[in-house]
Amino acid sequence: MEDEVEGLLLEQLKDAYSAEKQALRCMQQSARLATSPLLKGAIDTHVEETKVQIGRLDEIFQAMNAKPGRKLCLAMKGLVEEAAAEAGDHDKGPIMDLVITASMQRIEHYEISAYGTMVMTAEALELQPVVKVLEQTLAEEQRTEANLAQMAKAELMTSALEDEVGDEDEAGQPPPKPASRSASSKSGSAKSGSSKSPPAKRKADKPASGKSPGGKAAPAKPPARSGSRTGSSSRPAARRSR
Repeated sequence: MEDEVEGLLLEQLKDAYSAEKQALRCMQQSARLATSPLLKGAIDTHVEETKVQIGRLDEIFQAMNAKPGRKLCLAMKGLVEEAAAEAGDHDKGPIMDLVITASMQRIEHYEISAYGTMVMTAEALELQPVVKVLEQTLAEEQRTEANLAQMAKAELMTSALEDEVGDEDEAGQPPPKPASRSASSKSGSAKSGSSKSPPAKRKADKPASGKSPGGKAAPAKPPARSGSRTGSSSRPAARRSR
């Protein structure tokens, strides 16, 4: 049973070795992206600490007659990929510094958990030299995470908020208004419009002689009858006698 627990500790150490290697590359890249001098200094400091931590793990492997091998820490792989993706969404500046700090804090929390578990396992196996080395690294990870949290609260968050307010002020500027027509031109156009009199209504044309108002010809009046009739015109010619 003890051999199985020791084998478990070796697997945890290999996982931590891979995690530290990946975290080191991530921090080196983050240092190039950071703009805050305070953040850059904290990253550079922890980069050097991480190199020492990797050396400590090498010593533990030698003491336990083991090798780190090529085990890949999948958890750290995910954290590093997430950090790179988030950094790619922002330009250099206060917001980027906050993104880097948050990514580093997640990495530190994972490492704190991993080293805490290894310390507990080494203590159960009564491997005091291993416990001592692992506790050194655990204390460094805890200190780094606390420094990052304090830095974000005291400086980085304030800078990011001020930068965001500045961007909003610039974005809130109203666009220039187009040149308005002068009041005189408006009044002039109003006057010119009022000086024109409305068109006079056309009077209805009187109907022409012989035409009705509707345009149709009026019926002709019958000729007046004469008061007397002539005999020659009213009687037929007399028949000739035989």
